[in-house]
Amino acid sequence: MSNIFASIGIDPGIIIILLMIITIVLIGMVVYLYKVIKRLEAKYHLFMKGEDGRSLEKGFMRKVILFCYHNALIIPQLLNF
Repeated sequence: MSNIFASIGIDPGIIIILLMIITIVLIGMVVYLYKVIKRLEAKYHLFMKGEDGRSLEKGFMRKVILFCYHNALIIPQLLNF
């Protein structure tokens, strides 16, 4: 195996060190993404807690109507809600 690296001109120790660094970086990324997913799951469960889809839709429509009202946007379709 070292004959292959010798023909290329690369020390096998450097390859091992680079692979260790890449492994540590990848483990760090996995831990970071695990934390992000846990936060998103917590937000999702809080969002879905005790509400049905119909009341969520009405709540969103109310927020959109209030946003449009406060920003002087008049959208006739929203006023028919």
